[in-house]
Amino acid sequence: MGMKFIAPFFLLMLTCACFLLDNGPLNGNHLQGLASVIRMSDVQQEILHSDYFQDYKIDKITSVSGFNIDYDTLKVVVQTNDESPALGIISYQINGFNYDIPVYRNQKKKLTFKYEDAKAKTVSIAGEMNNWSPQKLKKNKQGIWELSL
Repeated sequence: MGMKFIAPFFLLMLTCACFLLDNGPLNGNHLQGLASVIRMSDVQQEILHSDYFQDYKIDKITSVSGFNIDYDTLKVVVQTNDESPALGIISYQINGFNYDIPVYRNQKKKLTFKYEDAKAKTVSIAGEMNNWSPQKLKKNKQGIWELSL
């Protein structure tokens, strides 16, 4: 007879607990849809808060070492350099809840191609770095052909 009483009582308590939790975002879920990874296209990237959060009041934003951030009520600006790790985290704190969004640093590096040939009239280069579209190098004052990509 004791089990017949415990099961309905447990179900009633669980139902009441669910109703009490339904006063806003469940478990602090302020995210709008799925939070996608941020892939930086340059050394500086601007991220709008509204792309990730709805009805938000941000308490604080922090990041890992090597990812410098500056933020206001609308956006966060992330800056990296060659010493920044390949993967970082931007941590939002909203109403006491933490949300970590992964950030991938742009790992492309600027390359300068140089070619020296006194007899050359024009010099071009093509490859994966420029989608196989030939680009002309420019001749500098020292007679060296150069192109930076």
